[in-house]
Amino acid sequence: MSFPAARARRFAGVLSPSGDLRIISGCQRRAFIAAWAAGQDSVADLARLFRISRKTAHKFIDRFKLFGDAGLHDLPRAPINPRATDPQI
Repeated sequence: MSFPAARARRFAGVLSPSGDLRIISGCQRRAFIAAWAAGQDSVADLARLFRISRKTAHKFIDRFKLFGDAGLHDLPRAPINPRATDPQI
């Protein structure tokens, strides 16, 4: 899905070679947050433009509000094991 040239120019740094926008890296997540902070588009429009779900868009926004730029990085996927051996043993 490609977007009109005027809109695509606003996000030229995060376009894929096919002209689509994709949220992959922290840099692109920061571009999403910058677009959201500009307040020119709704979250739904930005989610559509960046090809993510509204749920994911709100997740990025909430993480940014709580943790700032650090919240835009991927979180560890390792499970927390409450029965793990204490590292001091």
